[in-house]
Amino acid sequence: MWSKWSIQINIIITIILPTIIFSYQFGKKDRLVYDENIDGYVYSSQTSEISRINNTIAPIFSSCILILQIILNTINIYKINFNKKNPKSIIKYNYLSKIVLYCTVSTIGITITTIRFWIKHYGAFYDSSIRNLGQTFGIFSSVISSASEPYLLLLTNKSIRYEYFKFYGKRNQIHSNT
Repeated sequence: MWSKWSIQINIIITIILPTIIFSYQFGKKDRLVYDENIDGYVYSSQTSEISRINNTIAPIFSSCILILQIILNTINIYKINFNKKNPKSIIKYNYLSKIVLYCTVSTIGITITTIRFWIKHYGAFYDSSIRNLGQTFGIFSSVISSASEPYLLLLTNKSIRYEYFKFYGKRNQIHSNT
């Protein structure tokens, strides 16, 4: 259950912190630039200075998120696996396997995102020929992440799955007024 404290932390981390950190971009415009290395168009910042700032902040943040996610996943799995109050059972095993699956897939997703940002960082500062590879890689990883996370949530959370099917089951019923 969401508490007032967890909602406030979530709002700070997902809305306020990024707004403050990326405030230097307000009023700036991105543009499409043709890249001969990939024979296509890529998004580029208005100035190379803004691009370098973005390509420095993004890998640092994504690396911090990845490290934090690995630590929290390890703590969660440890707590579930080594909780001596409840004896091991089939239910606990099913619960644990779903948590491990979700933690693994979500960690793979943030790992891919982190690699993408480090490729862009390396390209922005050392080898411009690979910079847009990170951007192309990002499109691929975003599609995979966006498509898989809702299904993972349905797979791992029984109450959400129940409410989901209950909602769509009611919408697909045909009602007759005769």
